[in-house]
Amino acid sequence: MVSVASQGIEYAVVGVRGGLADFRNAADPSKVHRTDAAVLAVQLEIDAADLVGQRFSCWVTPAQYGVFRSDFRRVEG
Repeated sequence: MVSVASQGIEYAVVGVRGGLADFRNAADPSKVHRTDAAVLAVQLEIDAADLVGQRFSCWVTPAQYGVFRSDFRRVEG
């Protein structure tokens, strides 16, 4: 098994539908990722109603069946 290091990636929240937040990689916006909106709001320490338009970064670590995201931080500006 090849070990791949974690990396910090910046994302932007582009929409909220129901309980899901859609976000895109700021460097490569071709793919939409989805996560639980309430959980993302807690991780970013903001109200769920304020998610759309927020930029954040997190560490992304490859795993056998996807990735783990951790250390969420809002990006100002």
